[in-house]
Amino acid sequence: FWSNEARGFAVKIDQPGVGPLWLDGGAFRGEHMVGPDVHQAPELGEHTRIIARDLLGRDDDEIDRLLAAGILETTPPVTG
Repeated sequence: FWSNEARGFAVKIDQPGVGPLWLDGGAFRGEHMVGPDVHQAPELGEHTRIIARDLLGRDDDEIDRLLAAGILETTPPVTG
């Protein structure tokens, strides 16, 4: 029998701060199917600036003010 790793079902990633993890890959494969996009999870606060700017319409000065006030957080946390 083939192992999950040999079949490509189990996918190993290196998650920063955690180390190597085995995740589920595609349950089955088809001739014209693209495999699943299995990648690292974002770190807490990694996309704070992008979300505040692009989705919430905040400018960089306001984002900096919200970060300094502790209302928003990024990775690594802003100190000061």
